[in-house]
Amino acid sequence: MSLRTRNASGCNLKDFLGSGRPLLPSDLPTLRSALCFALHLQDEYVGCEYQTKQQIPLNDLMKEVSVEVCERYKKANHMFVPPVTINEKTLKERLVKHWNIARVVASRGKYSQKEKTDLEDKLDCLLDILKYEKSLNYKLC
Repeated sequence: MSLRTRNASGCNLKDFLGSGRPLLPSDLPTLRSALCFALHLQDEYVGCEYQTKQQIPLNDLMKEVSVEVCERYKKANHMFVPPVTINEKTLKERLVKHWNIARVVASRGKYSQKEKTDLEDKLDCLLDILKYEKSLNYKLC
């Protein structure tokens, strides 16, 4: 019989990103806060609608996160609407991509050190949903 410690029984993704928590109403979200909000929603769904976290569809989870992120941007400036920003579907796809990368990196999967540091740099950057010209040199998440 093996003993399970707190560290062994926890979630690798929570150890990597931080605990699940709602988005702050006063701040625009970073990639880390958006992914932590997804962890928070996952925890809420387990008690209500689903038995385990693995049963929760990732697309549904990220759709709720993308809607919430877009609402935060609209609160910040009423001009942040879809000709100026990307649409919610594109944001959801971007969040799913970053979620999968973070999950593999957190489980110490087959990602190089460079890819891991790139993700860590993006985690604390503002989650940019604005459309921009390709000629501009922005550091985007």
